[in-house]
Amino acid sequence: MQIRFFAGWWRLVFGVSSAVLLTTATFFMAMGSGSVQDWNDPGDFESELEPIEEPSRLDSVLE
Repeated sequence: MQIRFFAGWWRLVFGVSSAVLLTTATFFMAMGSGSVQDWNDPGDFESELEPIEEPSRLDSVLE
């Protein structure tokens, strides 16, 4: 008797979790977009750091 009661609560928890996931995923798919936002556009950003040339891993294997 006790196990059935406990299993029922877990079934409720997973059911509610599934409903929340499906609802939020559907909302995201309908309303979301993949466009780059203004705050994430680097524009003409010039790095102050010098580029570092790293040796190829393949070169070290072939030696």
